[in-house]
Amino acid sequence: MLAITLGWGLLLGLARRKVHEAREHQLYRRFCSALAKRGVVRATGQTPGDFALQAANAFPAQAAVIAEFTRVYETLCYAPQVNAGAYRQLQRLLRQLRF
Repeated sequence: MLAITLGWGLLLGLARRKVHEAREHQLYRRFCSALAKRGVVRATGQTPGDFALQAANAFPAQAAVIAEFTRVYETLCYAPQVNAGAYRQLQRLLRQLRF
C-alpha cells in the first residue's frame, strides 16, 4: 500500500512539472529580456502595447520591428487559429532587433 501511495504521489508530482508555456509567451519573454538588458524593463501589469510604446521611445530606430512583434504576439494570444507562420514571424522579428 505504501509503494502504491508513493508511486501515485511521484506520478502526480511529475505530471505537475510538465506545464509547458505557450511558444508565443516564450518568445515574448525573450523579447522582454532583450529589452531589459538594454534598460527598458516591463513593469508588472504593463500591457504589451504600452511596453511596445515605451521600448519604441527608447529605441526609435527599432520602433517598426517592436510594433510588428507586439502586433503578431497579440494576434497569437487572442486569435489562436493563426497558423505556425506567425511563430516563425515572431522569431524573425526577434532576430531583427538591433540595439
